[in-house]
Amino acid sequence: VVGCRVERLPLRDWQVDLDRAAEFLAGGDFDLFVLVNPNSPTGLLHTPARVKEFLRLVPECTLVWIDEAYADYAGITCEPLALEFPNVVVCKSMSKVYSLSGVRAAYALGSFEFVECLSLRTPPWVVSLPGQVAAVAALNDPAYYAARYAETRQLRADLDAELRMIGGETAKGETNFVLWFLPAAMDASLVADRCRKRGLFLREAASIGAGLENALRVSAKPREVQTKLLGILRDALDS
Repeated sequence: VVGCRVERLPLRDWQVDLDRAAEFLAGGDFDLFVLVNPNSPTGLLHTPARVKEFLRLVPECTLVWIDEAYADYAGITCEPLALEFPNVVVCKSMSKVYSLSGVRAAYALGSFEFVECLSLRTPPWVVSLPGQVAAVAALNDPAYYAARYAETRQLRADLDAELRMIGGETAKGETNFVLWFLPAAMDASLVADRCRKRGLFLREAASIGAGLENALRVSAKPREVQTKLLGILRDALDS
């Protein structure tokens, strides 16, 4: 849309390859590097300490945008790095971990220069008043969300184990979903279609990234919903 040239970085063992990224960026030819941490759809993450090592190798002329839409599920954040590195911005969507997708709220942390520059280019009321009220209320109740994150981690672990029992492999992520690589004999697109006909909608990972043609992204759900999800999935596979 804006006419920029985009280079995509292949994953290594389903993880963002920060060593390769540092080599890419060393010449200072890139204006922006985007790091989704934890990654989607793999759910894998780099620790803030590892990200800090990487940032020390990035030219100051390259802006590093760290997307932390799923970070709270994993209990990590790179927010302090936005204070330490003037070329780092940490973006926090409130659609995922706060379940506020309907109000379209998010926030970003960066240097004063970046925030001032962004403010001059941002339309007024980009976040609605109801969105602001909901966001502030959510941020004022960390104990409630901490309990939900712990519950989600357990549900995800249970879902991961159940999917591996069905067959195939999973990426050992730390988000609210499981990237499930189906057994070679199964076709992910066909399985997803069978599930849709039974009222279960699963994300085909092939639409998200290269090399994921035989994978599905399955979200963790409340216990009773997850039991129903797995039942539909087994029925679709048996048919």
